[in-house]
Amino acid sequence: MYQNRLKGYKQLGYKLKPAGENSGEDEESKIFSNEDEELKKIFTEDIVHAKKRIIVSAPYLSKKEVQDFLWIASKVMLNGVQVIVFVKKADTEEKQKKQKGCLLSMENAGIEVHPKEELSQNLCIIDEKILWYGSVNYLGFSEKEACCMRICDAKIASEIESEIIK
Repeated sequence: MYQNRLKGYKQLGYKLKPAGENSGEDEESKIFSNEDEELKKIFTEDIVHAKKRIIVSAPYLSKKEVQDFLWIASKVMLNGVQVIVFVKKADTEEKQKKQKGCLLSMENAGIEVHPKEELSQNLCIIDEKILWYGSVNYLGFSEKEACCMRICDAKIASEIESEIIK
C-alpha cells in the first residue's frame, strides 16, 4: 500500500518538505517515478559527488544495472569513497549462478559485498546525508510503476544506515 500511495503522491505533484537545517539549498528532497528521466540523472550525480561512503541495498541484481553502477562507482572509489552493497542471498542454485557473476564483478572492482538471508529494502545512502528509498532497485530490474524518494536529511540517512549495517 505504501508504494501505491507514493505513486499517487508523485502523480498529484506532491513534494517532500525540506529537512530544515540539514538541507542545503542545492539538495532537494523529491519523489520520483521510475519513468522520470531525471531519476537516473540525479541519482548518478549523487553517486559521482559522494565524498565518503555509498551504501546500496538491492535484493536482486541484474547484470546491466550492476555494470552501469560499476562504471560510475569505480570513478568515485578512485577518490577514496567506500562502496558497500547488501544483496539478498539467492535461494536456488540457478539464481546463485546468475548472481555469482554480478557479485564477482563488484568484488573485483573493490566493492564490499554482503549477501544477507533476508533483505527486501531497495535503498541507497550517500555520505550519511542523502537517502534514496522506495521500490526502485538501483542494481536490478525495477517495474515501470516503481517509485522512490530522495531524502536529504542527515539524521534520517544515518539512522537507516545504522540499521542496515548491523
